[in-house]
Amino acid sequence: MSFSMKWLFIAMTLCVSSAWAGGRVADLPDGWGELRLADFKGTEYYQLRETKEKGSLEVDDDFDGDGRLDAARFLVKEEGREYALFISTSKDGKDHKYYSAPSFDEIARLGIGPIPSGTYDTACGKGYGNCDSEEPAKIVLKNPGFSFFTFESASSIIYWDDKHQKFEEVATSD
Repeated sequence: MSFSMKWLFIAMTLCVSSAWAGGRVADLPDGWGELRLADFKGTEYYQLRETKEKGSLEVDDDFDGDGRLDAARFLVKEEGREYALFISTSKDGKDHKYYSAPSFDEIARLGIGPIPSGTYDTACGKGYGNCDSEEPAKIVLKNPGFSFFTFESASSIIYWDDKHQKFEEVATSD
């Protein structure tokens, strides 16, 4: 490899590495750390997580349609052992706590996964349970969202609502 080709390769590698490492929408909130697949080793959910993208612990996509990367991820409080699902948008660059769980056992049963834009039947539309008049039978996602689920149980879709400028959640199974 020629001298200039080596430098080009090194420069490209550094750019890709920097983009990957700096792909976070926001720094972690003070006092919080990332949960990793290895944290679940020895639990009944480890094998289920092992087969899922990013261990069902993180989803990165453009949830709000602004053309920039947003993120949803499970974090653990470094002191006090609180666990939570945080959502970050590139608009404000901050992590917002969406769901909090007081124990590892509770968070171990939960996961998230990518949901592409499209039309989805809700639990109400599928005839599950008693639905009130405000629950839609279908939702149309013009941007990607993500599923929030209990392994082998209930699930919902979390998506950005442009009209109300916030994340909404709708049940898709019970």
